Amino acid sequence: MRIRIIDLSSDRQVYPMGFVGENDFRTMEIIPPHDMRNVDFYVARFGIGNENVPSETMTLVDGVLTLALWQRLTKNKSVTMTLEGYIGESLIGKSHMVTLQFREAAGGADPSEESDPTIAAQINELHEKAFTSAEETPTGIDFYNIRGEKVDDVYVEGGTGGGTPGKDGATFTPAVSAGGDLSWTNNGGKPNPPTVNVKGPQGAPGMDGAQGPKGDVGTQGDTGAQGAQGLQGEPGTPGTKGDTGATGLQGPKGDTGAQGAQGTPGADGKDGTGVNIRGSYDSIEALRAAHPTGAVGDAYLISGYLWVWSDTESDWINVGIIQGPKGDTGAQGAQGLQGEPGTPGTPGAKGDTGAQGLQGPKGDTGAQGAQGLQGEPGTPGTPGAKGDTGAQGAQGLQGEPGTPGTPGAKGDTGAQGLQGLQGEPGTPGTPGAKGDTGAQGLQGPKGDTGAQGAQGPKGDTGATGAQGLQGAAGAGLPTGGTAGQIPVKASATNFDVEWQTRIKTVTMTQAQYNALVTKDANTLYAIVG
Repeated sequence: MRIRIIDLSSDRQVYPMGFVGENDFRTMEIIPPHDMRNVDFYVARFGIGNENVPSETMTLVDGVLTLALWQRLTKNKSVTMTLEGYIGESLIGKSHMVTLQFREAAGGADPSEESDPTIAAQINELHEKAFTSAEETPTGIDFYNIRGEKVDDVYVEGGTGGGTPGKDGATFTPAVSAGGDLSWTNNGGKPNPPTVNVKGPQGAPGMDGAQGPKGDVGTQGDTGAQGAQGLQGEPGTPGTKGDTGATGLQGPKGDTGAQGAQGTPGADGKDGTGVNIRGSYDSIEALRAAHPTGAVGDAYLISGYLWVWSDTESDWINVGIIQGPKGDTGAQGAQGLQGEPGTPGTPGAKGDTGAQGLQGPKGDTGAQGAQGLQGEPGTPGTPGAKGDTGAQGAQGLQGEPGTPGTPGAKGDTGAQGLQGLQGEPGTPGTPGAKGDTGAQGLQGPKGDTGAQGAQGPKGDTGATGAQGLQGAAGAGLPTGGTAGQIPVKASATNFDVEWQTRIKTVTMTQAQYNALVTKDANTLYAIVG
């Protein structure tokens, strides 16, 4: 049996197939292209003249397709073949087209059509001679197909099969999307087959599988999220009344509550007692010393507290503070606008003359001036008699030197002559070299203080400090007292207080007090003005 291998993963275009009508070539083993390896089945299409003849369907076994030839193909000199790959009913790709060539037998006759056995035997002998001469099969070598099956004869072209192996072809890799689109990529830079959708119609639901074995117990899950608020429970049975607890610590002052609604006007109260604030003292002792007794309505201020005379107590009574605490410092106001320039002030008196400055260093001596011209000599005069000493004459011009006369007697010393005229300035000498730097001058007076800079922006509020430790419990107030009473210092001793009925203080003028129709017995009216 002769096997013809058609390698469609190579670029080869033509495959010789033996003689026309020869029956020894019964099988082809087809190696599909790399990009057509992952399909369901294959179909080989043969071009015979104007006909397109498909083969039976083939599946890949050990990397090859096996196809038995039939006489309709081998009776032609040239047949084209293309391999098609399918997934389901969809055509995925095609191989390149190759040509299968069949040579004519000797005499041009088809041995399959010969009826004479003798002639057929002669033709077969010629076939064998032609096969072994043109395409000699090596001896002493066992040949196997791709599946490892030994074959009797292999069609070898042009030698013993010792040629240089061809280079590896490009590898095509398929990918199928979730929607069923099949696409290809390759590592050889070749054109990829077009993308096709291979998703089939929805299949019928399968039968229910058998009950699986019970699974292992799962690991402890994470704590669940907080559940919704449960329904309100039924009210519990009221408990017995507990003992009165100890008095708690004084809490911080609460925020001022919202303004309450206007209350219903109360009944007219009894007429109150008017108060006349007559002055102030530094202490109660000073008040008592100045006024051991007082009249009803007399009042004095001591450190913001109002002390009034009580006939029932025969003493001055502190009815509470009437001056509020000092308010917090207001925020810094915005920078005021630049004021208009003021009227220039009267010039001040001239200051005293400053002290004499230090003597500066002596300057360098100037260069010597040029010498003046020599005058012409004068004519010698006759010596005269010695005259009286005359008045000093004006400076005469320089005469020409006379002929030396006979020396006369030495005259008396004349009076001092007048200062001669100032000579013409000499030609300026060459400037001397620059003198050394003088000593550091005295420290000048301190300059005036600069103007006040503009107010800087307010800094950010600092972070809230940590909560301070809970202070020790104070001595607290004494127990007792009734509604409306307030604690009042009984002496200068710490925590020595007593409960007194609170008297409301209202400050008004005498005219306002006189205009009151009714007066409240629990109100102290402070008359001012």
